[in-house]
Amino acid sequence: MNRAEFISETAAKTGMTKKDTKEVLDLIMEVIVDHMKDEDGVTPWQGIKFTADYKEARTARNPRTGEAVKVPAKYAPKVKFGKAVKEAIN
Repeated sequence: MNRAEFISETAAKTGMTKKDTKEVLDLIMEVIVDHMKDEDGVTPWQGIKFTADYKEARTARNPRTGEAVKVPAKYAPKVKFGKAVKEAIN
């Protein structure tokens, strides 16, 4: 399911217009991304937690040339699924 299909199905189930549904989903995404770096992360729905793990700067090796490359520090997004979600899909 792509983004357009998700918006269409959500709009149909809620009775909202596609435009309003898209705005709400964009705002939810914005709030999640804004708070992912917090220590506790974000749990917008029961069983789904969004976090960002900090990765230290490091030196890596380019596999083609064997040359050492410096990789800057960064945050890596992470999603954890709880027991309720895991049981729902199995």
